[in-house]
Amino acid sequence: MNLRQNSPGARFASPIDMSRYAAFMDAASSIDPLNSANTYLSYYDQGAGIALVLDLQLRQNHNTTLDKYMQALWQQFGSKQQGYAPANPYTVRDLRRVLGEISKDTVFANGFFRQYVYGHEQPRFSESLLAAGLALVPSRTQGPALSRQVEFDKQGRCLVAANTQIGSGLYKAGIDRGDQILVLDGKPIKSAADLEGALRKHSPSDVVFVKVKTRGGLEKTTQLILADDPVVQVKPVETMEKMVYSPTQKSLREAWLASQAAN
Repeated sequence: MNLRQNSPGARFASPIDMSRYAAFMDAASSIDPLNSANTYLSYYDQGAGIALVLDLQLRQNHNTTLDKYMQALWQQFGSKQQGYAPANPYTVRDLRRVLGEISKDTVFANGFFRQYVYGHEQPRFSESLLAAGLALVPSRTQGPALSRQVEFDKQGRCLVAANTQIGSGLYKAGIDRGDQILVLDGKPIKSAADLEGALRKHSPSDVVFVKVKTRGGLEKTTQLILADDPVVQVKPVETMEKMVYSPTQKSLREAWLASQAAN
């Protein structure tokens, strides 16, 4: 969920588009540096997020489940095997059709595929989880947002470890992979403790001056926004102030989390 919400690449390409990158991304290697942090998100991760939202929408609005959907697909396409492969392979159009059948709502099925499978809309995680009495809560810490993007080498240099993500503070400041952070808010940065100490004095969205030595060897000073950590947590609404845990939410959550395994 966090991967999907915070991936720049997923904003521009559908899960189907991402699956076409498989030959280049799944255990493939390249002699050239890639910008996959901004252009790619695994279709496995995207699929997990889509499945989560689909299951909750089916339970909330269509009196069925993702399990029923998968069982229907197995019965139509997987149960008959030929040479260790399905005798009747399915297409994406088949997946959409069967979703319409088990939900008894072809308009829903067509819209869901148009938005999240053929398209690249953000799945409605917050809305779907709230129906089960679960709230998405921002982590509200700006320190790790920067700390996770840098690493210290044996010489104590604070280096940007990977391509900076679109929208991040480093990206907006024009700082990228291989650049060295020399000074942050007037404090020389020579260790992780130096970085942590400089960040501890500030709150999210503070703007500080940063001195950088670029990968080309030039030194420059610019402004850096200390962005909030975009990671969210899932918490039960009954643990949150000013949120009500309704009987409907309780019923949906209990059914969703209950085991369906035969005794």
